[in-house]
Order: sequence, then C-alpha cells, then structure tokens
Amino acid sequence: MNPDDTVAFWRVWNTPRRGLGLTARAAVEARMSRDGSDPLAALRSAAPELAGPARAGAAAFLEVIGELSADRETPVDRLLGRLLERTRYLDHLDREEDGAERRANVEELGVAAASFAQSGSGRLADFLTEAALVADVDQMSDEGDRVLLLTAHNAKGLEFEVVVVAGLEEGLLPHATALDDHDQLEEERRLFYVALTRAKDQVLLTAAAFRRRFDGAWGAPVSRFVGEIPAPQLEREIPPTARTGGGSNAWRRAGRGPDASSVGARAGRASGRGEETGGAGLTTSALRRAVGREVYHESFGRGVVVAAEEDGAEIKFTVRFGTRMRKVLGRFLSGESHAD
Repeated sequence: MNPDDTVAFWRVWNTPRRGLGLTARAAVEARMSRDGSDPLAALRSAAPELAGPARAGAAAFLEVIGELSADRETPVDRLLGRLLERTRYLDHLDREEDGAERRANVEELGVAAASFAQSGSGRLADFLTEAALVADVDQMSDEGDRVLLLTAHNAKGLEFEVVVVAGLEEGLLPHATALDDHDQLEEERRLFYVALTRAKDQVLLTAAAFRRRFDGAWGAPVSRFVGEIPAPQLEREIPPTARTGGGSNAWRRAGRGPDASSVGARAGRASGRGEETGGAGLTTSALRRAVGREVYHESFGRGVVVAAEEDGAEIKFTVRFGTRMRKVLGRFLSGESHAD
C-alpha cells in the first residue's frame, strides 16, 4: 500500500529468507540516499548488480510485491491468502522456535480479514485504516465508575474526560533504548502526543522522584517532552520532597521551564482553561493530591498529609505525626530526609 514505508520494507524484504544480506542492503540504502527513491525503486535499481543468490532473491521479492500491489483492490481476506501462498510464510513460521504462537496470530489475522470483508468494503486500505485506529478497548462498556488502565499504543482513537500519563521520566518516556536513536526518539514523542490528545478536558502528568527497581532506587529527570508543552497550557507543582529555599511554601506553582524536581503537572486544553485556583495558586485537585504524601517538620518529625486546605495566601495541611494530628502551614514542612 505504501512504497515509502521504509520500516515495513526492511521487515519483510528478507523474510522468509531470500539471500538478501548486509551487502544487498548497503547497495539499496546507497541508491535511496543518492536518488531519494523509495526502497522498492532502489531495490529494482540495485538488483542487476547484486551477486547471484541476492539477485535471484530480489527478483522473487519484487515479483511478489508487484503481483500483490496490482491486486490490492481484491477483498482483503483473499489478498492475505494469496500473500501467504506466494511467500510460503506459514512454512517459514513452522521452522521457527516460536512458530506455533506466531502462526496462531496470523490465522487470527485471517479471521479478522474475513470478518471485515463480509461487513465492510473489503478493501485492504480500509482494513489497514481500521486496524490502525481501533483497539480492543473500543469494545468496552462505558458503564461503571472505574479507572481504565491502558498503554499509549492502545489509546489511539479513544477520548476520555481526564487522562493521567504516568512515568514521565527520562528512560521511561522516552525509553532508554530510544535516547541515542533519532527515529526511535521521534516515535516516543509521537506516543506522548497520542497520550495527551486522548483527553477532552484535563491531562495529569506525573513522574516519580525515585523509582524502586530490582537493583535499588533510582531517580531520573522529568521527561524532556514535558518541557516541550507550550507554557500557557502547563501548570506545574513542586511536591514536599523538593524543598524550596528561603523558607517559602514547598507547595506552590512552579516556574514555566523544565524542572527535574517537578513531579506533577497539569496540562489543560489549548484554551488554557483550568480549575479555579486559590490564593496560594494551587488547584483544588492539586490540594487533593497532597493527601498521602510524606512530609517532615523540624519539631514533630516525619508525618503523612491527611488533608489540605486554603488558609488565606497559604496552604494549611493536616498531618498525622505518629498518633497525633497537627495542622501545619506548608512553609514549615518539607520532604527532605533528616538525621536523628
């Protein structure tokens, strides 16, 4: 369907094996770079100069692609059957270690194609469009008061009133494997955009100051993607764990630039509309999210926030210190560790 899809081309050009190795790939990439052509055109150009087995493999591949491309208006279930027959892909899977599971996936794809051919236009282009936009969660009922947990991949095509994006740390989003690869980094950025645009009203962005792993607790900066959100659409919060200097309130709206200490942010719609804020500059939802966080007071020691409320221009917290409950202004609390 798309001769310019370089990623798809490299996935299939030597699967099943056709003798197209690294030397053939280098020849194709050289022509793509020199001529600015799509990979199929580059392979046609390079094929006459390839060694015997590679030249034969290239010819066979181009022949199959040509036949299937010419018949792409054929109902998708018949087209898929022809593809499997011409490429002997199922025979290839039978020789693979995990072939049984992968063969079952292909067979399930065939069922989906047959169902689509019976209920829709049956065209390959429409089938691919539906596959790209529809996920299993589309079939779920909207009834019931619950939180739906899903990945950004599965969120495509959906919308929710409020979306929470968790784990916005360098190494998670973007993933560590993508940090040194421009194309992978762009794909991670696209996924982040997908997550943001699933929300009708409000997006809550969260990151952990420290994350427990099998090899200990590790901290990471907040994702670079957060800093790319236009400033008018982003409200930042600094938690008690990020103590501010000069005795100022540790719970306040943060500055507009990227800040590795900011572990909570709220992104509104493009209009910049958000919740009403009190004199201290925190939203009602921000006050609610303070509950449950650990804090430290120089006289009372360590405690846990059980409530938060506006007190003029400041925030007053109700904190449980051991068995005692105290109301304390935010400027007297921090989340830093202190030696006994």
